[in-house]
Formats: sequence, C-alpha cells, structure tokens
Amino acid sequence: MSVELHSRDEIILAGDIGGTNSNLAAVLRRGDSFSIIRKLTRESKKVIDFVELVREVVAEFELPAKPRYCCISAAGIVENNRCQPTNLSWVIDGDRLQQELGIPTVIINDFMALSYSLPLLDLKNPEEVLPLPHPDGSFPEPRGGSYAIIGAGTGLGVGVLSRIGSRYVAFPSEGGHTDFPAFDRETQKLGNFLKTRYDSWPGTECVLSGQGIANIYAYVRDSMAGPGDDIIQEIDSLPESQRPALISRHGRTNPVCSRVMELFTRIYGKFAGNAALNFLPEAGLFLAGGIAQKNIEYLLHEQRFMRYFESNYNLKMRALQQRVPVFLIKEYSVSLLGAAHAATLLVD
Repeated sequence: MSVELHSRDEIILAGDIGGTNSNLAAVLRRGDSFSIIRKLTRESKKVIDFVELVREVVAEFELPAKPRYCCISAAGIVENNRCQPTNLSWVIDGDRLQQELGIPTVIINDFMALSYSLPLLDLKNPEEVLPLPHPDGSFPEPRGGSYAIIGAGTGLGVGVLSRIGSRYVAFPSEGGHTDFPAFDRETQKLGNFLKTRYDSWPGTECVLSGQGIANIYAYVRDSMAGPGDDIIQEIDSLPESQRPALISRHGRTNPVCSRVMELFTRIYGKFAGNAALNFLPEAGLFLAGGIAQKNIEYLLHEQRFMRYFESNYNLKMRALQQRVPVFLIKEYSVSLLGAAHAATLLVD
C-alpha cells in the first residue's frame, strides 16, 4: 500500500500487546483523522526481545517516513513507562525503546488505549459499533465529552475519558477488581460459592470474564445431581479455561448453559449500570472485549442486559441511566487507533 504524505501528516507506531497476540501498526495521522496503513501480528509467547520485535516490524513496514511517536498499550500495570504484560515473561520498556529506536515512546494500559479510541469511532457505522436500545426502545443521542468503557474478556477492564477544553484525558482504573456487587438472592449465593474458591469475597472480574463464565458454570453445576447430559459431560471433561466457549455455544439449547449465560448477562448489565452512575458518560458507555462481541445475542435477548442496566432503586438515578447512550464496539483495531491518539497527547 503506497502512502503519499502531506506536509503536516505524521506516522505513529502503535502497539496492542496481549497474552496471545502482539499487534503492531503504523498509523497515519492527518489532521484529526487516524488510519492504519500497515499492521502485523506476532504470537506473544514467541517473542524473546520486544525491542527487537519492534525493530523488525518497522523494517518490514518500509514506511515513507520515520514514525513521529510510538505508543504501546499492554494488558498489565504500567509504572515508570514500563510494563510487565499479564501472562508474558518479557517486559515492555518504553525508555529502552525510545533510546534504541530514536522514537519518543510512551507505554500505557490497554484500557487507557481503548479509552482514547472512543472519540475516533464512527457511531453511525454498523461495522464499528452497535447501539443498544434502552428498554423503552430509545437510543439517547451522545452529548458532552464524558466517556466510559468496560470490557469483559480474559479479564475485566474499565476506562474513563473526558474532554477538557480541546484535549482528551483518559484516567487509569482498576475497576474490574472491585468487589463483586451481589444484588439479589442468586448473586448473593454465587458470591458465597466463589468465596470458598478465592478465600475471600470475589472481585467482579471473577464473574465478568472468561474465567467468570467458568466460575458461574461451576456454581450452577454444583447444584446439579448426577453426571448431566452429553453436553455437560463434555464441558466437565475440559480444563476450566476451555469451557466458556462451549458454554456460550450451547446457551440457547442446553438449560444449564442457558442459566449460566443469563446470569452472566444480568451481572454484566448491572455492572454497566453502576459504571454509568459512577462516571455519568453522556457521550457514551462502550462495551469492549471479546465476550460481548461473540455473545451479542445474549445481550439483546429480552433486553436483559439493558433492563438490568436500568435497574437502580432510585427513580432519579434511573433517569440518569436512561440518558446514557450504550454502544458495543465491533471494530477490533480500535485499540491501535487509540494508542496512536494517546501518543499525540501524552508524548512530550
């Protein structure tokens, strides 16, 4: 792909590093627009030295100009421009990258990158986002400059973005690790069941994640007698990490799997509703992560997700929730665009 650069165009090197894949891209910034012009993916567990990986990828890109900035996002805690990604043995050192590549570099958390992607989304493009209707059928119009994002995947992430003047500022959060907020008799029983597993009251990530689906299944399965049908026996034969996909696949036909996905959806909706009250994101609350993308039917079925989103005890607070637009992100590359956007704001 040949790219002709204009005088004020910039190329930004962006990365999205996860436990499975390391995605690197060259992003063209032209005014306020960002577009990916090159992209490569490597298996994360095959990476030995991250700086060498970046050097190799930049050479493969054969860019028309040297990147102006570099921003790498990763699933893990970032301290002093350095991150040890979750489930990986190697470290991402922004200062070393900057020194060896000669590109100003910043390392950020993956949900901070997702947060910076939100103003770049085309909310009218069905390939990028899916608006979720409120129970009354309404789709509130986004307004203001306050955004929030939550996402259940390998873990549970939370991000917040605010427009301050003409700039956007994302705020770090570990909201996925807050205590699981039981809200009825069944979720209280689920919390008590998981308390024996974790030796303390569980965090929300213990329920809203891939592992969370496996945990809910363990709770539902514990109440059953006997070996179960063929599907249940197949699920039981798998390691817990491999169970969620099969549970989801049979959620419409198997009563046990259906109960698991129904409970997961109710909890997800309630957590999203709490996030809406915490952050008042009138520009939109966004759902990210592979679980929502792969299980849209459960979120939409009988409007279960949005009904629990609005299930606050206080009618005035419920009115606030009803004004929050809710979108499911469908575009997988948004984190790379968000990292590029972040680079223009965070790199000195």
